[in-house]
Amino acid sequence: KECLAYYECGKAVASWYTEGADPIIKISITPYSKQGKGYSHELKDEMPLKTESELLNKAMCYLAGRTSE
Repeated sequence: KECLAYYECGKAVASWYTEGADPIIKISITPYSKQGKGYSHELKDEMPLKTESELLNKAMCYLAGRTSE
């Protein structure tokens, strides 16, 4: 659980400081499915299509979560 908390917090901090990333409004480390992973709810835009820079920013946020572990 501690490692999962570091991952979720690292992802949230990176999305806070990254321009163009979806802001995270809720984080939980309790499992929401059978996989047993945490949960972070992002405020999504109404447009499902993303630009290249938005996709790179999203990938950077996920990698920041892995780095913080």
